[in-house]
Amino acid sequence: MSFFRFAGPETILLAVCFFLSIGCPVLAQEVHSQKDVQFVGRPRIALVLGGGGSRGAAHIGVLRVLEEEGIRFDLVVGNSIGAIIGGLYCAGTPLTEIEAIMKDQTLSEVYLPRFIWARILFIPLRPLVYAFRETPCAGLASGKKMHKFLEKQIPENKRLIEKLDIPFEAVALNLNDGTVRSFDHGDLVQSMIASSTIPGLFKPVKIDSEYYVDGGIGANVPTFKARQSGADFIIAVSADNKLTHIQSSKLSSYKFLGRRILDAAFVAMDKRLREEANIVIAPRLIGATMMDDDLERIEDSISAGEVAARAALPEIKDALARLEASHHDKEH
Repeated sequence: MSFFRFAGPETILLAVCFFLSIGCPVLAQEVHSQKDVQFVGRPRIALVLGGGGSRGAAHIGVLRVLEEEGIRFDLVVGNSIGAIIGGLYCAGTPLTEIEAIMKDQTLSEVYLPRFIWARILFIPLRPLVYAFRETPCAGLASGKKMHKFLEKQIPENKRLIEKLDIPFEAVALNLNDGTVRSFDHGDLVQSMIASSTIPGLFKPVKIDSEYYVDGGIGANVPTFKARQSGADFIIAVSADNKLTHIQSSKLSSYKFLGRRILDAAFVAMDKRLREEANIVIAPRLIGATMMDDDLERIEDSISAGEVAARAALPEIKDALARLEASHHDKEH
């Protein structure tokens, strides 16, 4: 039985989401537009892949359609599951392989820690266990298993971000100074892990002398980071659940309540960030949750990504054609 079926991770997320719903919109409001920043030369296109847990399977469908249509990117910026899928893609991992590890639950099994309730019960004993040594950062588990798994998926010559064929940035929140940072060089897997480390569930990731967690706390759809890196045109993919009216009876479930608050928090936070994009692809992810182990819903999310990307193609192609024409006129 998959560990996604247990309420443990979602119970922790429920606690985290109260911070998200209050703090994140503030962080988002502090973002300043960088639309005046441009690459020298032809217009540069960035693809931004947002967080969303298992719902991020939709990114696979979007990438497949854009790849089939010959739309190439000068930069991919990812957060959380967007950083994992984006990082693997930029390292040359075929979409069929990325899809396979999502569908067969390999990714979910190496991501979530085992015996989660036993780990929670251990928390009160920490002062005794670490009475005479340095207490490590709080978190129920490390991301070592996930790190080893991702390393196996990436060729040795692609394990540094600067060695990737497609420029890539993973976004994470720096817990030491409270800022959102994007990693555009260094250890690819380490940056992917930092970007997808749920605080509380996992120990923060130490990079140099600072500690990092999931970028979703400050920039779930990190469009402003693409602007800051000089993108002229941004296509953002949001894996948020569309909020629809629900029956009050559903709120008797703690698990559903946690999901609902998370969904509402991310929708509110991402609204400002999505406005920074030129085009937003928002797949209809009906019934999909952030920690879903249902194969059919994962397949539905991938299909929803394909449908949303195809629907956006006319607008994307028209906008890119106008951008190219405008750039050509300026050169002449």
